[in-house]
Formats: sequence, structure tokens, C-alpha cells
Amino acid sequence: MSKIVFLAWNHVHNKSWIHELAYQFKKDFQNIYVQDYQHRWSEYPNINLEEELEILIDETQNDKELIIIAKSMWSILALMFMIEKNIIPTKCVFMWFPMWFVDREDFPYDEYLSQVKTSILFIQKTNDPAGGFQEIKETMSVFSDKFSFKEIPWSNHDYDNLPKLKKIILEYLG
Repeated sequence: MSKIVFLAWNHVHNKSWIHELAYQFKKDFQNIYVQDYQHRWSEYPNINLEEELEILIDETQNDKELIIIAKSMWSILALMFMIEKNIIPTKCVFMWFPMWFVDREDFPYDEYLSQVKTSILFIQKTNDPAGGFQEIKETMSVFSDKFSFKEIPWSNHDYDNLPKLKKIILEYLG
């Protein structure tokens, strides 16, 4: 049985959002894990990706099948999980991939994405400030034919229609 892992908060709004999204899947999955990020409880305002990666590894080390649902910055954590730790989830969903971060921080996303062995659905808003749909599709599609893309209308970094989002994700998961 698959464990579904939800990764998505750097702001208090996202914490409630990711827990509400995970709740949508209660009837579909018995094994659900939402990672609450440790930096929110520390004196440091920014994420410590290495610390969060170790927590994720500890939580999932005994799971044979994983599905990862990651929003924004936490897609980076999911990539690190797959490539640096050689863990291959069954499938992944990356919502609102943070092109602004990979460009600003010089994160080697191209090296990571070219090594990904699992399929990823990228859900992106048309004009998301973190990177619009067309930019994400054009940039990511060169790395793997296992990547698929779903465009959501609008120009913000939020998605409040959780039942519709669940439907998109479940259709992709099959």
C-alpha cells in the first residue's frame, strides 16, 4: 500500500492548506504523512533543506511505495530526496514549481531533473509569480518524457479549490 507524502509549507497559510489538502485524500489512502517543517519552530526563518531531508528519510525509510505531493519550494526537497538519497517514489506531483528559487539560488535543477526516474505531474498556474505554466512546461519537458503538465488559470501562487485539485491528482495517479 502506498504512503502519500505531503510537503508544502513555509508560511502559516500553507500549513493549514497542506493539511486540508491531505484531508481530502483520507478516503483514498490509509497511510498519509504531512511533514511540518522544523524551521518554523526554530530561531531561523529559512528552511534547512538538509534537516528536512533527514526527517523525510526517517519518516519514509520503511515504506516500499511512496507518492509525493509537493508545493513550491518543497518540490526542491522532493528532488533532493530522489536524487541525493536515490529513492524512487511511485509518482510525484509538483505544484507551483519555484523557478524563482532555482534561478536565484543557482540550484542545479537541471542536473537533478535529468536523473529523475519517476513520473512527475507539474501543476502550474498560467501566470504564477514563481514561474508561469508555459515557462515550466518548456523548461521541464526536455528532461523526461515521464513528465506531464496541467495548467490552472489565474496569476497567483494559491489554489483554494481543493476538491478540483484532488480530482486532478487522482486522475494522474490512476
